[in-house]
Amino acid sequence: MDKTHRSKAMIAASLKALIADKDFDLISVSDIARRAAITRRTFYNHFKGKQDLVDWIYEIDVLGKLVVPTHDTWGLNIYRSLSHMYREPRFYQQIFTGWDPAAHWGHRLEFSVYAFKSVIKSHLGERAIDEPALNSIAEFYAIGYVHTLFNWAQSGMKEPPEVVAQRLVNMVDHGIYRASDHAGERFDPAQYAGEHSPE
Repeated sequence: MDKTHRSKAMIAASLKALIADKDFDLISVSDIARRAAITRRTFYNHFKGKQDLVDWIYEIDVLGKLVVPTHDTWGLNIYRSLSHMYREPRFYQQIFTGWDPAAHWGHRLEFSVYAFKSVIKSHLGERAIDEPALNSIAEFYAIGYVHTLFNWAQSGMKEPPEVVAQRLVNMVDHGIYRASDHAGERFDPAQYAGEHSPE
């Protein structure tokens, strides 16, 4: 661990310690710097602000523990991610509570899109899929995953990680593979026409 990483880790630990007794929204950069025994200038040498610090913590503590997923490992990756968050419920509930997920995708969405692309490519093997279709499928499932993660944290993490992870696996597992297998097909309205179709 280099000096910069150690300094960032110390600042991160200070934020986590403060959150144990104080709401995230009420914690200032000055509070974090004082707790870490550094100056505000030193804080800003490492982070743009509190949100940048939170993104770094999430990237190191959660995303950094994941491996590049395949269709055989992505469920385990999700479980590991949720399990780490579950061990620090106060911290993650505080940083997610009251936020609009759509405004705070950050690294969570970026990594999730990358992860689901890896799942799709692993499933398809030698078969080709065009880039727009790949991006569309990966983004669809990534947004659903990230939104579920936010909702779980915001609701107080009442369900254990294994329950939430299995639910995500159940929802994604077959759907993402079917979408990938049929990515090049065109919609056929006649296939869905029935007695309740408009005249």
